[in-house]
Order: sequence, then C-alpha cells, then structure tokens
Amino acid sequence: MDTFKINCENVCFYLSIGLFVYYTLWIFGVPFIPAESHLRLLFPSQVYAMVIPLFLFWMGTFIALLIFKFR
Repeated sequence: MDTFKINCENVCFYLSIGLFVYYTLWIFGVPFIPAESHLRLLFPSQVYAMVIPLFLFWMGTFIALLIFKFR
C-alpha cells in the first residue's frame, strides 16, 4: 500500500510538471514559431488556451458552490 501511494504521488508530480511545461510552451512559445512549421501541429489554437482554463474554473466554482449549499 505504501509503495502504491508513493508511485501515485510520483505519477501525479511528473504529470503536473509535464502539463505545466506544455501549457507554458503553448502560451509563450507558439507565437514565436513560424506558421508553416510542423511544431504548430502539436498545439491547438491559442483561443483554447484561454477558453479551457476558464471553463474548468467556472465548472469548479459551480461544483464547489453546490457542495457547500447542500452540506
């Protein structure tokens, strides 16, 4: 059980680091990549870089309000 907890912590840590690096490159790196480059295929449109976090924020806020209301 203890090694499973440590492995889950490691997976979560490395996954969060990877997502942070990907998102940072998506926001700050893609504008400097030429439009005809194949590297741009690795990243969706930058509009989604703002829409997805805002959507997740508002969904989390809504769920938190529901949890606190029905407690």
